[in-house]
Amino acid sequence: MTPEQFQACMAGAKEYEAKIVQVASNIGEAQAAKQQGDTQLAEKRVTEARTIAGEATNVATKMAEAAEKTNEKTNPLPASDAKSGFFDDFKGKTLAGRWQIIRPNDDNYALEKDGLLIINSKAGSLDQDNIPNLFRLETAMPNGDWTATVKFSSEFPLGNESFFLALFQDKDHWTAASLNAQPGQHNQSLDIGLSRKSSDEIVRSAGSLAAQVCIPCANWNKFISEKNLNQPIYLRLQRTGHDFVASSRLETSGPDTWVTTNKIASLSALGNLVIGFTQTSKGTGQTQVTVEWVRVESQ
Repeated sequence: MTPEQFQACMAGAKEYEAKIVQVASNIGEAQAAKQQGDTQLAEKRVTEARTIAGEATNVATKMAEAAEKTNEKTNPLPASDAKSGFFDDFKGKTLAGRWQIIRPNDDNYALEKDGLLIINSKAGSLDQDNIPNLFRLETAMPNGDWTATVKFSSEFPLGNESFFLALFQDKDHWTAASLNAQPGQHNQSLDIGLSRKSSDEIVRSAGSLAAQVCIPCANWNKFISEKNLNQPIYLRLQRTGHDFVASSRLETSGPDTWVTTNKIASLSALGNLVIGFTQTSKGTGQTQVTVEWVRVESQ
């Protein structure tokens, strides 16, 4: 931040503080006038307080926008992200107002040097709208075609984890790309899922990022380790016209090795981007994921 930007920020903070003091004073005068039976003066002071509160909000918004622009200049996007509509690598001490956390549990997420760490020991799903620490992007999605990508890593210790990237309006209207741990008696896999819910109907498409046949299957952690599935993974959700596809690849693979699901069509694309990490069924242990970055690109 330049000295000029710092001075402007300080001036904005002082202006905001002065307006808050003025709002408090007007409210106090309104209460006093009401107690004395002067309803006209009380209403006047309340109206003035609302106006000043709105002005204070505008000052705060301008300060936030200035800080965001400063952050973008000091933390430019990588060259490959030049066309991005949004990029967040979770560097910093706070989420900087970019994300709304639905059902927040402060003890189960944190910003660390490697990214956003999320811990979960509960089962949940988008259609039940019961996932704790669901991170909703405040920035609107681009009009037209776009690609949303997330880079994350997890050890999938319980074999019932699901990490997802979704366009979410409410529990009855969403389209999600997910990566799901699938242990079994005869095979083990880490599957890519694409699902869309509209009203009471859920449509699904799926693919497999990694799989093995084993009779019997016993060592899930060995499967994860041997396939390098605890290394960073890329998951993306793409919209092209009315069609959506989900795809994923390992960082240890080449950049052209995306495994892609069959497309699912949707006539509407309402909602904001969300990321979340949950268990598919209630287990006895705790799972965690580290999200390194999230990127949205217009096509």
